[in-house]
Amino acid sequence: MRSLIGRSRLPFVLAILVLSCLVLAVFFPLLDYQFVDYDTSVHLLDNPTVRGLTWKNAKAIFLGERTTSSYYPVRALSYALDYSIWGLNPRGFKLTNILIHLANVLLVFWLVLRLFRCSAESALPNDWWDASVAASVASLFAVHPLVVEPVAWVSGREELLMVFWTLCCFHCYLAARKRGNTHGDLSPSAIGWYVAATLCCVLACLSNAVAAILPALVATWDILTLGRTGWRRILWGTAALWVIACCTIVGKKVAGRQEQSVRDQDAQQAELRAEIAGELGLAQDVKERTTSRWSQFRPFLVLDVFFRNVKSIVLPSNLAITYEAVIPRPEVVLLGLATLAGLLVLMWILRRHTTALFGLLWFGLALGPTAQIMPHHIHRADRFLYLPLVGLVLATAMSLRPLNRLLPRKIAVLGCATLGFTVLVALCVTSSRQIRTWQNSISMWENCLLVGPRNVIAHMHLADRLVKERGDHEGAYEHLTATLKENAFNFQALSQFAAFLATDANETHRDYKLAIRLASWAGEFCQWQDPEVVHTLALVYNNYAVSLGARGEYQQAIDLFAKAIHTDANYPAPLLNLALLRSACADPTYRNPEEAVRLAEQGCRLCTNPGANEWMILAMAYEQTGLADQAVAAVEKAVTAAETAGDRDYAHSLRRRLRLFRSRESAP
Repeated sequence: MRSLIGRSRLPFVLAILVLSCLVLAVFFPLLDYQFVDYDTSVHLLDNPTVRGLTWKNAKAIFLGERTTSSYYPVRALSYALDYSIWGLNPRGFKLTNILIHLANVLLVFWLVLRLFRCSAESALPNDWWDASVAASVASLFAVHPLVVEPVAWVSGREELLMVFWTLCCFHCYLAARKRGNTHGDLSPSAIGWYVAATLCCVLACLSNAVAAILPALVATWDILTLGRTGWRRILWGTAALWVIACCTIVGKKVAGRQEQSVRDQDAQQAELRAEIAGELGLAQDVKERTTSRWSQFRPFLVLDVFFRNVKSIVLPSNLAITYEAVIPRPEVVLLGLATLAGLLVLMWILRRHTTALFGLLWFGLALGPTAQIMPHHIHRADRFLYLPLVGLVLATAMSLRPLNRLLPRKIAVLGCATLGFTVLVALCVTSSRQIRTWQNSISMWENCLLVGPRNVIAHMHLADRLVKERGDHEGAYEHLTATLKENAFNFQALSQFAAFLATDANETHRDYKLAIRLASWAGEFCQWQDPEVVHTLALVYNNYAVSLGARGEYQQAIDLFAKAIHTDANYPAPLLNLALLRSACADPTYRNPEEAVRLAEQGCRLCTNPGANEWMILAMAYEQTGLADQAVAAVEKAVTAAETAGDRDYAHSLRRRLRLFRSRESAP
């Protein structure tokens, strides 16, 4: 960087200090916030491969790490490193995100300076002006509200890492080109920088598949700076990057086949959709828009999403971790078309200003994959705009730099300082408000529903959090009901509502028959490929059977227990409950001690760590068949389990029963 800072280092050192303090000040509150529930449990909390930076974990990460049809080993490796330092303390993971973002901000600052020196149309360097402009635009990237999501959300680290390695790759490539121009393309230093750029490209693609556009960014820069006469140098310099990008795209397509297959199967279930819509009801306006030819035409979706993304960048308000699925609206599509035309016109106007044009091309190329040109099940997300924002910052910097010589110096400095400070304060205030919505899962999902009241995912997750964290069953019921009203074709929503209806502590919400229908519909939608849906149906059958058994309807209870066992053979609860009924039923007609023993033994084997109740069911079954020794041994295990769980009263009660069992064993 020494060649970039001119005669005085002071303005650049001050700029780096200001940028660092700005990032840390704005994002510091995140260190006191919790993990949120959206994907974090799958990627981090329940992922054994990130529990420490070991060779075994690293091997599992690179050879077997898959999350939702995506492959993010670099992110998982960074989790393992964090875990080695912090354990599962959210403060450490969020600090790492902040530091990676800070590194990206400084890399953008450095890249702006490099492009200033590459700008053929610029005047002689002015250290203070260049440092001020570069720091100003880098600060906009540093605190823009769109960057809050990838920084605040631990699972959003994939975007931070992808942009980090993308910027490193571009810097290395610029260094390679510079060494090649000075010493020849095959000089050792140039080759070394090309190798470093290739390695950074690999790491970027292993962080997020969107990095596959990296060779397009590099080739665009070469085309703008080398012209048509340098096509051989362009091909030679970017060949390795294109190979990496192609491998990334192929890998992404292969991993996404199963997801696409599920979507294709889902599209064929029109009769099931009609049945559900007729019985539960679906918001009429949503039904009409989703079935119209207009909404199904992909170019309209691309233009709609494109406009919404640009609007979020220019006017960053009403931001959330998830948005409602985009259904193209005619007026938004027309605005998207006008915005695209305006961007193309601006590029034409700047066609002779290489560096400014490059920034806009970076913005457009990076924005492409986020606008559904490449189909993705997530239509919009703030984190998708993290990389495009870099290009917009570059274009802004290249446009501001000439003001120093086009306007009187004092006017240029004063005007730019006033405008920049006003915009920066506005962005800091907006980002600070956005950061506060990330305090915990409930605040995050409540913010989502403020932004989009019909957000099905937000309703589902908020209902789950309200029950688990606040015990608010009424609130959860309202959100789950709203979920089905908005989209009764979401198998996860159907399954979650079914489980709620079968397990809620408030008996007024219990509806086992409706729960069975919901769980069955969920299974048909996912072709019974989702184990959670299968388990939910077995859970509903089991709880319904317990309820029937308590009312004396033993035969129906037995039939439902059998259905639960058949539905999920690895679910121990129906095995144990049926064993209890068969060994201690009030009606001796339904007792079958031998079957009870078999069921109880199988249930205890399926339990990862059988508790006192499980061992007592087995003990009762043994007692009914006259296996006194086995019964005593099972009660002893029940006592130990109760003591281990810290339930002293229950353990004391079980000791009395143990003495009773032993007295029966010793009786003649």
